[in-house]
Amino acid sequence: MSQPGGDRMLELHMFGPRPAWELVEILTVVVVDHGPSLENLSLPDGSTVRCAWLIPITSAEVRYKKKHGLEALEERFEAGGLDYLDPHRASVC
Repeated sequence: MSQPGGDRMLELHMFGPRPAWELVEILTVVVVDHGPSLENLSLPDGSTVRCAWLIPITSAEVRYKKKHGLEALEERFEAGGLDYLDPHRASVC
């Protein structure tokens, strides 16, 4: 998500419906691997919507991101073959 009139990304925090739910936050990442037509979607009225992935992450992944940075966490996702659609996935950290 971006702020109206700007291109700064918003960070969302998510809290699971169950205390034992391991995915505790949403990581917002700009879509870049699928080409510019998905990264920036042009609407018929001439305005542009900037698309982003909303990836649920675990507590361990939050800590890793804070300590090592977003790029290092994304490298962990790639190395671990992260299944973005699995809400029961194991942490990569």
